[in-house]
Amino acid sequence: MTGSNQEQVLQREEALKTRLAPLISAGKLAGVQAVSDWVPSIARQQADRQLLQRVVYAPGGVLEQAAARLGQPLRAAPLPARVR
Repeated sequence: MTGSNQEQVLQREEALKTRLAPLISAGKLAGVQAVSDWVPSIARQQADRQLLQRVVYAPGGVLEQAAARLGQPLRAAPLPARVR
C-alpha cells in the first residue's frame, strides 16, 4: 500500500478492507490484518465521532434512552472534592 502521506495510506487500506469483506464473508479469504485496524485514519476517526454524537450522545439518543429505562436521568454533576 502506498500513498503521499500516512493518512492517505490508511484511507486506502480501509477502502481495500471494505472491498475484501465480501470475500471474507464468502469464505474465499480467511481474513485480513491491517494497520488501520489499530490506527484508523483521521477521516475514519472523525466519521466514528460523528456517528457517536448522532446516535449515542444526541438528545433522545441511545445513552439518554438507556438512562431513562434505568430511571437515572442524565445530568452533569460536580466531581467529589477528593478528585478535584
